[in-house]
Amino acid sequence: MSVCRGTGGAIFLGMMVLVKTLKRCIVRSCRWCFVLVFLLSTSVCLMATHIQSQKVSKAYADSTGRVHVVMGNGREVVLPQESVELPVIAGDNRTVGWQVNFPNCCTSYPIPLTVVLYRDGHIIHRIGNGRGLFRWQFVKEGEQVAYFSDTVHSNLAPECVLVDVATGKTLQKWSRGAGVLPAWAEVFADDVGSLDSNSR
Repeated sequence: MSVCRGTGGAIFLGMMVLVKTLKRCIVRSCRWCFVLVFLLSTSVCLMATHIQSQKVSKAYADSTGRVHVVMGNGREVVLPQESVELPVIAGDNRTVGWQVNFPNCCTSYPIPLTVVLYRDGHIIHRIGNGRGLFRWQFVKEGEQVAYFSDTVHSNLAPECVLVDVATGKTLQKWSRGAGVLPAWAEVFADDVGSLDSNSR
């Protein structure tokens, strides 16, 4: 269960408690019950406001390479300057990811080697395997990230990797010769090319 869904469940539970308490107040006409209802309703409203403040409404990279994350309440977070690609917001509206480019000895241009993951005001993980990380996407509304990596030229070592966003741990890997692509990696089929390990 994602953090977003878990928090939404907490709000629903708070509303249920609020309704039950209100029913008891009507029956008992208890002064303290009405005080409790007021406190519960205030807590639910504050929780809803906090959730809104944690949602990401926009993310972009400026001309200097800094990533800007704009929250639902208008607050803007600016991340340190790097050579980055266009940031992507996950379906949970809380997680943002972007590729970071690094100089490469054998090319005249930098190549993407890392995907940075940001959530709830912090960079939580930097993922990659040391080779060019040329394509990636969020999976399951931001619970996971899938990426495709390979050598810079000649398509010598294509690899698809599935990563858990919460822990940063690798869940599954696919490399040429391992058979058909798993469902989460099918989006990278054109990048992978031949599935035969003897094909070069």
